[in-house]
Amino acid sequence: MGWMNVLSSLFLNGPTYKSGVEIRQMTSGAVKANIKVIPLSETDHQEITKPNAAELDWIAQNLASARELAKEFGTQGENENLAPNILDEAFVGWLEQWDSTKEDPNPAINAFGIAFGQSLVDTLGLHWAVVTDSQGTEIAVHGSPGDILIFPPNLIAKRFSKRQTGFMAPLFESIAADVEKVRKILKSKEKS
Repeated sequence: MGWMNVLSSLFLNGPTYKSGVEIRQMTSGAVKANIKVIPLSETDHQEITKPNAAELDWIAQNLASARELAKEFGTQGENENLAPNILDEAFVGWLEQWDSTKEDPNPAINAFGIAFGQSLVDTLGLHWAVVTDSQGTEIAVHGSPGDILIFPPNLIAKRFSKRQTGFMAPLFESIAADVEKVRKILKSKEKS
């Protein structure tokens, strides 16, 4: 049996999603992601491909932009580290100065999203992918167990639209913990 979409549509509103992810804002303000692995037959068709050279260049450019945003709006100075807590800090600083009449937010949203995604890639052994479905084509991070899909720029965009801050570090920790938990469960099932 194939598995699909462990984390897709992470950014949608509502309590439980067709893709099998449940996101809850806890009363303490923490963000919780509960992963539910569901069979491929229960999801819409998606084509997942490796990024081409132009897409990889776009990822690299956005990582460079995120480093500049972190230097300008965070307290880390010249630190090259783009950990989620540093991204949270820089996002708050950027959002506080952002002027909707003068600046398109999309370049910063993409930069923060790609940097958040790169943290997932580096920490969880995921990789960049391009996902095409009936809704269009998006950049995502992809990996195992099953087909984990997270759409980082959209994740940031949804929270930007609500002017939400302080979400990247707790969401990263929640995703990392849940992915490791699912990996352990699947590994133990393979052994039995």
